[in-house]
Order: sequence, then C-alpha cells, then structure tokens
Amino acid sequence: MPIVLVPIIITISGLNDDSLAVQDLIKTNIDAFLYKVRPFISGADLRRNKNDILYSGQVQSVVTNSLINGNYFNTLTLFVDGNEEVSYEFTLGNIPYLQTLNFV
Repeated sequence: MPIVLVPIIITISGLNDDSLAVQDLIKTNIDAFLYKVRPFISGADLRRNKNDILYSGQVQSVVTNSLINGNYFNTLTLFVDGNEEVSYEFTLGNIPYLQTLNFV
C-alpha cells in the first residue's frame, strides 16, 4: 500500500506576538506533533498507542504550549486535504504533512 501525504493547512488568527521567532517555534512544534499522527494498523499496533485521529483542539494545544505567558491567539482553523475539519481520521497509507501555516 503506497503512502499518501495529506496536506494540512493551519490558519492562526489574532496572534498577539507574531514575531518570526514565535512563528518558527509554533511551526516546529506543529511539525513534530503531526509526525506522530499515523494510521492505526490493527494487529501491528497496540490500541493504547492509537494516534490516527487529528483533532483541531490538539493542534490548538500545541500552539498554546508554544507560547510564553501573555501571548495568545484568537482562533485556529484546520484544513485537511482542502476541507475545514474539526477532526480527521487517517487510514490506510495516509499521513499528514504541514503544507502551509498562515498567521493572520
């Protein structure tokens, strides 16, 4: 089964301190988080290690944990393969990659 890269686009609006250093840190942490989201293979993976669903709330937590005290953002929008999603399950050989990170 071939691996299919599924593009992820994230838009963060209203970031209080949107300096390049903050943006780079957020991007690095989102990339690391997305790397761990993989399809679940029954019989090969342990159910307790299941990490095949991407939730926008998880991405928001990654962004929040990247910020220092006093910095905040208003909204985060998650697009998976061109569609706005709140959650998305990766199956078969589909894996996510961060195509674009927008700060508005």
